[in-house]
Amino acid sequence: MRACVALFACAAWACSNSSAAPVGPTSGVDAGDDADPRYLTDLTLSERKQLCDWTAAIGGGYDASVPCEGGLVVSNFPNQQACLDAFLGACDTVTVSEWEQCRDKEVSDPCALYLYTAPECKEVARCLGQTDGGPAPDPDAGDGGT
Repeated sequence: MRACVALFACAAWACSNSSAAPVGPTSGVDAGDDADPRYLTDLTLSERKQLCDWTAAIGGGYDASVPCEGGLVVSNFPNQQACLDAFLGACDTVTVSEWEQCRDKEVSDPCALYLYTAPECKEVARCLGQTDGGPAPDPDAGDGGT
């Protein structure tokens, strides 16, 4: 299973875990604005670390995992460095806001694999297909072939 699934799809557990500290819907990283959005590649190392920490926290923390039906286990990265090494600096087409919106969608049901199906995750999925060695998703996928 690709690291992106491991990173993204763990947060429903955190939302249902009463001992988990509340995490906001955004990372607190400056996302820019509609006229001048910030891309993941625009972030400083400190900001990428902050985004990794938020991404993990909203999913139950680093190294958290959720067992799903059929034997699939969705897991967060084991630590911040693994997150940084994976792809955060390589996604030059994904804005901070797109990353956060996708992650927020994914935490609603980690086993649904929204990374590959939700409109909120379209740009993230496209980027991951380009950076993880897998095929880039069809940009028209999900548009009914029109």
